[in-house]
This record gives sequence, C-alpha cells and structure tokens, in this order.
Amino acid sequence: LLEYDDVMNKQREEIYRLRKEILTGALSHEYVVNLAEDVADDYADRHCPANKDRSEWDWKALSSVLGESFGTSPEEAGLSQDDNNAALKETLKSYLRKYYEEKTAKLTPEVMKDFEKFFMLQSVDALWKDHLLALDHLKEGIGLRGYGQRDPLIEYKKESFQLFEAMKEAVEEQILQNLFRFEIVRQEEAEARYAPPAAPPMPTDAPEGPGEAG
Repeated sequence: LLEYDDVMNKQREEIYRLRKEILTGALSHEYVVNLAEDVADDYADRHCPANKDRSEWDWKALSSVLGESFGTSPEEAGLSQDDNNAALKETLKSYLRKYYEEKTAKLTPEVMKDFEKFFMLQSVDALWKDHLLALDHLKEGIGLRGYGQRDPLIEYKKESFQLFEAMKEAVEEQILQNLFRFEIVRQEEAEARYAPPAAPPMPTDAPEGPGEAG
C-alpha cells in the first residue's frame, strides 16, 4: 500500500508546485499565450497535417475545436483552406495572441491577472479532485488483475501516469476555454440580457371565464 501511496504523493507534489506557481504569479499572461500557441500548433497538425493533401484535411473538426477552446472559427481567425500547414499555424497563432492581448488591454493587465489566477486554480483544483477519485477506483480494480504475469503495482503505476497526463491536458484545455471565452458584462447589460420575458398580453377576444358572464 505504501508504494501505491508513493505514486499519489509524487503526483500531489507536482500539483502543489503548479498551484504555487499560479499563486505567486509565475504562471500568468505569457503562460496562457504560449499555451494557446502550442494548442494551435497541435490542432493544425492534427486536423490539417503537412503530410496530407488539402483535400484530406478535416476543416470541420478544426472549426469545432477552435470554437470549443477559443470561441472562434477559422473564418474569424483569418484561416484559408488555400494555406499550407505552416501558414495556417502562423495565422492562427498570430490571431490568438492579438485577441488575448486586446482582451487584456480592455480589462487592464491587473484585472486579467486576477482572472488568470482564478480560472487556473479553479481548473487545477476541480480536475485534481476528479483525478483522486479516479485513482481510488483504479486502486480498487487493479487488484483484480493480479493474475498471470501482470504485477498489480506496475499496472497501477502505468495507468495512474496515463490518467495524470490526461488530467494535465484537461487542465490546460479548461484554462484556455475559460480565459478566451469569458465575457465581462456590465450590470445594466446583464439585467437586460437575462431579464425574464414579459408575460404575453391577454388576447382581447379571450372567452369569459366562469362567473364573468353578465
């Protein structure tokens, strides 16, 4: 059991180190921009790879992930299906950096720094909690595999590492989704936008209710 706990403790140390970097401001604006650019590269390579003909590119899938992660579309980002993979990457990264810089300037760097800290911590804490539950389930189930030549501890180490890597990737995706897609709405706008619809007027030719007849 101690060796199982050792795996979890190493992961916990890495998460605490990440939280500390967020809290001290070591991870903030540039981290978000660089992360967005890395993800943009990954999306372009995944859906519009350089080693495939443009006719085989999955433009629809690219459009979907850009909307989900950044709240934008290939058209808004100025992408063209006539571009090659390298040009696509440069255009997309340039657009995302410019968009985030403009959003930061509009809110002011100080306010954006607070949002960055808030959304980063929220993502890390929520997904780490889910990860701990997943590790518990893994530990419970892994003992059932202790047959044949498979060592339960080796299986646990391998699968817990895969879960941890998937969790870190999910944290990064959630950070980008939150920071690129959140909007600041003034109180008056919020009240107008989210006000309940007015009750429809009573039709003038409504039939008279019981007891209302003259």
